[in-house]
Amino acid sequence: MPQTATASNRKSIFHTLALMILTGVMVVSGVFSSQVVRAQGADPAEPVLIHHWNFNEILNDFDFSTTEPELLNASSRQYGAFFSYDGARWDRVNDPTPINARETPYVEEDDRALRLRNPAGALTLHLPTTGYRDVVLRYAITRTSSGAHNQQFSYSIDGENFITDGLDTTETYVSLYYNMVELDFTGIEGVEDNPDFKVRLTLAGENSGPDNDSGNQRINHVTLEGYVSEPDIRRNLIHHWNFDNIPNDVNFPTSLEISAGGILGGTSTVGGAWLRYDGDRWDRVNDPTPFNARAEAYDMEDDRALRMRNPSGDFLVRIPTTGHKNVVVRYAAKRTDSGSQGQRIAWSTNGTTFQSDGLVFDSVQVGLNYVLYEFDFTGWEDVDDNPDFTLRIRPSGPGSEPDNDSGNQRFNHLTVDATSTETSAGDEFGDIPQRVELEQNYPNPFNPATRINYTVPEQMHVSIDVYDITGRHIETLVNQSVPAGSHTVTFDGTRLSSGIYMYRMQAGDQSFTRRMMLVK
Repeated sequence: MPQTATASNRKSIFHTLALMILTGVMVVSGVFSSQVVRAQGADPAEPVLIHHWNFNEILNDFDFSTTEPELLNASSRQYGAFFSYDGARWDRVNDPTPINARETPYVEEDDRALRLRNPAGALTLHLPTTGYRDVVLRYAITRTSSGAHNQQFSYSIDGENFITDGLDTTETYVSLYYNMVELDFTGIEGVEDNPDFKVRLTLAGENSGPDNDSGNQRINHVTLEGYVSEPDIRRNLIHHWNFDNIPNDVNFPTSLEISAGGILGGTSTVGGAWLRYDGDRWDRVNDPTPFNARAEAYDMEDDRALRMRNPSGDFLVRIPTTGHKNVVVRYAAKRTDSGSQGQRIAWSTNGTTFQSDGLVFDSVQVGLNYVLYEFDFTGWEDVDDNPDFTLRIRPSGPGSEPDNDSGNQRFNHLTVDATSTETSAGDEFGDIPQRVELEQNYPNPFNPATRINYTVPEQMHVSIDVYDITGRHIETLVNQSVPAGSHTVTFDGTRLSSGIYMYRMQAGDQSFTRRMMLVK
């Protein structure tokens, strides 16, 4: 695979009416250099951040176990990513860099790095890529004067054997100033959609000998980006909770089932959904995450989360799947420093008897940054078309003791996706649509945002525009060439008044217009 190495300087009033109508950086002082290990291959779509590590909240003078690696402040769209190091010692160090800084704004006083102390060892990055393709690994690296001068690259697609196939450059020089290393795995067979993908970074070169115990290499802002793979099954969103519109300082009743659309918010296309917490106290908290944001655009300033305060108690999620199959449940979760560090997951088909059989993960770690947890029940006949399907999330591990009343876990964007039991096999498994279609927006009425789905049978130019009832243009949602298939766009009416709006789609020589209602 051809690769190049280059230098870089890289950053509601209308309810009744609704019922009548709704039918139809990078600048761095001092010396700076950057090594890039890049493969050929480009994609016009935007990549997403799959995994990201920073080390800012890890305590100083804390030596990580080399046999039981921590989450190390991973922020991830997929559970199962972690580091392991087989060298003598590793810890956190105050060594900031803005290079490759991602989810949070770079603050020099707060930024930290991961220190890999000599003698020589290998840092192994466990990087599941399930659902993603064309992944690129980036990280910033520097060393002390007596630290190992080089770093070697290899990767594994089976989780055991490490190879260098497809990497034209397998080693980089590590300087006394931060460099950004980029490893592009685009097109390398076996890397995409792989839960066992790993990358190994081995300390090498001068000062990497086992008798050198004074130097170290330092790594910061490790990221893995990639493109979302075309799903084998096209699912629809049937349940979604976010907590943005809930007032602060409202304590929800414990051990009481709160229906979707009630004080907890939430939208459902299947009736009977509710949430319940059997712990001490739960409320809303200002803690945003972009992970799994669905029906509305993510806004860091407005996005909120659900806080489950210690002591420990069961979080029950009733998510009926009536009329649906191929169910996938997702939620983002994190904890505070003294919050319970784990969760035990169980499921029930009758709402009372729980089990964990069949789950890939029935016990998960919860870190200080949001991680997206996914539980795939595709093909589970007991879960399909079930009005009593319930998920139980139980705090576990350190911090889950009944006398710990200081910490908490936090949840956001809990979603359930599934296909209709009436869906044809051709639609279900991703066949190309035969005609242009514009669907009714959902939810409708909406507040403040709604999703608009549309399909095209071939690549064509599509425009979707929103107008008010007088015909005044409000916003262009789409104006570009799109590939064949199903697509979704979100319309956010936060800044608009309640009322009727129209959206018009032009695809080739065909046009479609539908009405929607914003109710505040």
